[in-house]
Amino acid sequence: SDLQDNTATERGSRAIAASLPSWPRLSELNLSDCLLRPKGGVSIMNVLVKGSNPLLTSLKLQSNELDQRAINILATAITRHSPSLINLELNGNRGEDEDECYEKVRRALEIWGHEDALDELDEMEEIEEDDDDEDEDDDEDEEGAEATSVEGNEAKVEVGEPEEVVQEVDG
Repeated sequence: SDLQDNTATERGSRAIAASLPSWPRLSELNLSDCLLRPKGGVSIMNVLVKGSNPLLTSLKLQSNELDQRAINILATAITRHSPSLINLELNGNRGEDEDECYEKVRRALEIWGHEDALDELDEMEEIEEDDDDEDEDDDEDEEGAEATSVEGNEAKVEVGEPEEVVQEVDG
């Protein structure tokens, strides 16, 4: 599934995460440049760590502002459920190549004999002091975001005006 270059942020990431268990035979997932951000990344990794997509051969997560929390969960997911993962792209996320979370990912890939699966981490994003403030702004930025249904192997996140929800009560 190729969702590259969509602005998912936290709400869209939750929608993607919710759809992953519907694709147990998914082999490729491209979420590069989707602005998942730390909380969105954690949402997706928390689903992967449960083994929702054990047949993944390619996982592309470049330039999503993922931090050590998401990367550590990803390392656990790889260790437990990803024997077929031969292509992992994490370049352009937060931290440095030598950070312990990226070392955990390398060790997890090595367990399955895929130590060369991880791309080169040469364009990493520096960790900023106000990262938590940016995460809190996600909800405000996404008021108009709405996740649509998932059909086949495609997920779509649309941005629009929030709709008023009216609930009927039987009386």
